[in-house]
Amino acid sequence: MKSQIISIELYGDIWGRFQKALEAEGCGYWGELYQHIFDDEFVPDQEALTRRMNVPIEIRNQGAAAVAKYYNLNEDDLNKIHENFYKSIY
Repeated sequence: MKSQIISIELYGDIWGRFQKALEAEGCGYWGELYQHIFDDEFVPDQEALTRRMNVPIEIRNQGAAAVAKYYNLNEDDLNKIHENFYKSIY
């Protein structure tokens, strides 16, 4: 185990329940993200951060579960979303 300033182990059973609650709400992506943050000792992944910052506003406005679903889409699905969005504004 890496030496972590803050360890998931400090959370005990709460961590597992937190992960299950996120999954139940369609937000498993966020649980995985938090796990990676701990695993990477809170060193940000700039590429992933940039990707999260560039989620279309219409997706962000739908909430955390919609954003998680957006992240789990494949490239073809993402292209369709963007294409439909641009058709709707022009």
